[in-house]
Amino acid sequence: MKSYIQQTNMREMAEEQAAALASVGGWLSTVTEKEEEMLKTRAQRRRVAATGAVDRSRSLKESPSDPIDELHEDGNAAMASGSYERAVGFFTRVLCSRPTSVPALANRSLAYLKMKDYISCIADATLALRYDPFHIKSWMRRASSRNALGQHQLASTDLAVAFAIEPTNKTIITEIRKTEEFKRSIQKRKPEVDIPLCAT
Repeated sequence: MKSYIQQTNMREMAEEQAAALASVGGWLSTVTEKEEEMLKTRAQRRRVAATGAVDRSRSLKESPSDPIDELHEDGNAAMASGSYERAVGFFTRVLCSRPTSVPALANRSLAYLKMKDYISCIADATLALRYDPFHIKSWMRRASSRNALGQHQLASTDLAVAFAIEPTNKTIITEIRKTEEFKRSIQKRKPEVDIPLCAT
């Protein structure tokens, strides 16, 4: 019953987070305008290239990249340098434009995991799994956060699903062993309670 309530709470948190991200409109409209400008520029270049006035290879080199993809790359760079808070900011901006982006959700969940913000990590990993139930890294990150919070049974469930998807993944097998060890150590620490028998 307790795990059902926890899962319900996590689901509600994930839905609230998704709604908050979807409601950020100012930045999204700016990105939309830039994308429209890029599409116009590309259309103009194609027309010019079709007339033979511009070398095709040169026009491809000059074409601007997608600003959302650039933000994602900035987030990856911030992760690589250990700037996890900055990475969260970049991935959040990506999610304002692409709220169902599994890579952005998964990467932000990793940033939260590194920052030891386990609740946020679980929320992002859960959202990523809603859009892609076969995303191994999200199962793993959610399991790691749950282990950190002492929710070893839930972590075991996540790892069991990950193992079912990729049974040869050595990292998953290692994490399953660690989680089982956590569960055994907790079992050993439980105090033995003598329950008195009532005479009838």
